[in-house]
Parts: sequence; structure tokens; C-alpha cells
Amino acid sequence: MKVKTLHSDGETLYKVMKVSVAGKELITPAKALELSKLPSQPQLDPKVSGVNEIYRTLEVAELKTYMGSNASAAVLERPIKSSLAKAADRGDISVLFLECRSDQASLTDIKSAEVEFLSDTAYSFSDIVTVPLITGIQHHVERIDSPIVPKYRKFVESFVAEVQKLNNKPIMGTVPPLPWQITKDLCENYLAMGIRAFCFDFGGRTPSATEERNIRPFLKMLRAEKIEEKVLLYALNANPGKVANKRVPGTVSAKDIISFGFGFDVLGQKHTILKGPKEMYEALKKKGAQVRFFDKTIYGYRKAALKAVKTILPPDSSVTADQFQRASSPRALQSVVNMEQQGLESIRLRAIIKDSAVSKYLKGKAALDPVDYRKITVARKEVEKKDAQSRWF
Repeated sequence: MKVKTLHSDGETLYKVMKVSVAGKELITPAKALELSKLPSQPQLDPKVSGVNEIYRTLEVAELKTYMGSNASAAVLERPIKSSLAKAADRGDISVLFLECRSDQASLTDIKSAEVEFLSDTAYSFSDIVTVPLITGIQHHVERIDSPIVPKYRKFVESFVAEVQKLNNKPIMGTVPPLPWQITKDLCENYLAMGIRAFCFDFGGRTPSATEERNIRPFLKMLRAEKIEEKVLLYALNANPGKVANKRVPGTVSAKDIISFGFGFDVLGQKHTILKGPKEMYEALKKKGAQVRFFDKTIYGYRKAALKAVKTILPPDSSVTADQFQRASSPRALQSVVNMEQQGLESIRLRAIIKDSAVSKYLKGKAALDPVDYRKITVARKEVEKKDAQSRWF
């Protein structure tokens, strides 16, 4: 993987980079697309391309079945291969995330042969090999001395070592939403292994709520090592936002698109499932089918009933209101609309960054949370402080 910074905004952490992997090129900021979820129609705006995100959840108890049966392995691989075929037509870089799920408290009791299978699978179907995610690991790690911490560390090290036995691809380290000290140790270990691509799994939280505790200190580490312009940062499972914006009625402040303001180069998808009390789901059911679209002119999500989709559908969307009325899964089409709109905004940001006009540009976004705006505009200064390294070392 080769990373070259083309432009940096003078006041913020927004930057434009060219990333070369496997003979393919990616210009950032970029929005990752789940090509496997795209219907045959509509086709997205051809300008929106770059990263094909593939996400597969595996039950740990079923790994042996996949390992011992061609038929079972085919079930695992079918959607992955379909997504890769679409990416090949577009020239996108494919990144496969494997999420390992278990009902047991210790989510990292994965045998060495299973780690080998996971590494071979990740390597075979991805241009950048990602360390697998462990479902809900943050819920089992309350302290640095939690017994699951050394198990998780061993799992990560074993996976990377297995890939390195015969490797011609870059490795992406995944960083779960864990306590500060564990995150610090994990990132330092990744850097010591020579890893230069990192995926922060926000686990359904907002990047702005996490940046001061974990992200900004990590950026300070990269600056201290003088490799900040040689590293690719990927945001995954970021909460798009849920708090109503009082300044723009009928909208929610967008919390995911601003990941770029905290040093990230690629904005991935959110795969975590909404959880809440039974009453919440009952209230949502009573409301009926709803849609929610990202509005790049204000940096907010507009909401409306499905029957009123035409009133909030972005005018440059490749999806039409009629397609929503005929769709068997309006939610899937909603995802297509939002991926395209965020992809178009990512492209727009490249020109804004080149002109070093990000602060002024964001100030005109009516639904952008003022607190988030302030965090974005001071983040670069905080990272550049001469004494900033003390929080990590």
C-alpha cells in the first residue's frame, strides 16, 4: 500500500490522499459502498467509487462447519464473491470485514486452526487484509486487568502472524471501542508490527464523542512517529446521529460524515443493530414506515413517512420516489441513497480541502452541531501541540 498526501487543509485535519493498493487507486476523503446491497437498478452516480466494503458475520461455533464442508464454505463465500465481481467492474478497492460472534462470555476462544481459516478467508477475498472484529468485546472489558484482554491481544497477534507467513497485501488493524489504555497498547503493537492502515470500530457511537479520548491521542502518536501522512484511517460503525436538530426542524444532525474532520480518510457503513427498550420499537411501529436521507447541503438527516418520500428525496439521487413506493425493502433503498449522497459530498470535500476552506464551508451547514464544529476546528491545533505526546508516552 502506498499513501501520498495531495492536499491538507490549513486549519483542520481534513486531507486529500492518494492510496494505491493492488494496482488500484483511491482518492480520499471517500465513502465506502456496500456493493453487495446495490440492486441492479438504479445505478449509482459513476463518480461515486473507490472502496467496496464487504461485511460478513460468522458464528464461532460454525467455523468448523465452514472449514470442513465445501457446500457450507460456498454459502459463506457467495455474497462476498458477488460483491467482488461488482467491484471489479468499477475498479474499487475491496475491504472484507469478518465479524466473529459467540454466545459465550469469552468471545476470543478461537482455536489456532480457526484463526488460520479466518486469515486465509480474509486474505483471499480482500485487497487489504483486516483483523476480524469480535462482537460486543467492549461489553466484556471493564478494566485493563480483565481476563479477556490478554486473550484478545493473543488473537490479534496470532491472526497477523498467520497472514504474515505468506503475505503480499497490506494489513489493516481493527480497533474496537475499548478503554483508553487498552486502545493505546493495541495501537502501539500494530505500529510495531509495521501496520499502516487502521479501522476504528465505533460500535454505534459517534466519532465526535470518541475523538478526544481515543482518536486524537492516536493521531498524536502518528505525528510523533512522523508517519501521519503514510497511514490510512477507516471509520466503521459510526452512529449517523439521532438527536433532533432544533435549528432545522424535521432533521437530525449528521454525526458520521464529520469523521473526516477527526483525521479519517474513509467513512464505512454502520452495521450495528439499533437496540432499545420494547416501548421504543412499539412507538416506531405505530409511526409506520419512515425514511431518512442525508442532506449534504445542511449536514443533517431529513425524516419523513414513506408515503412522503418525494418531499425529502435529494434531487440528484439515482433512486426515484416511485422506486421507493414499489420496493419490497425501502430500508435497502434508503441505504443506497445515503451512500450515494455521502459519496458525492466526499468528492466535493476534496476541492474544499485543496482550497483550505473547510472551516468556512462547514460553518454554512445549518444542521451541523455547533459543538462538533468547534471540535473539528480545534482538533488540528490539539494534535500539533508540542507537549501533546505526553498523553500517550
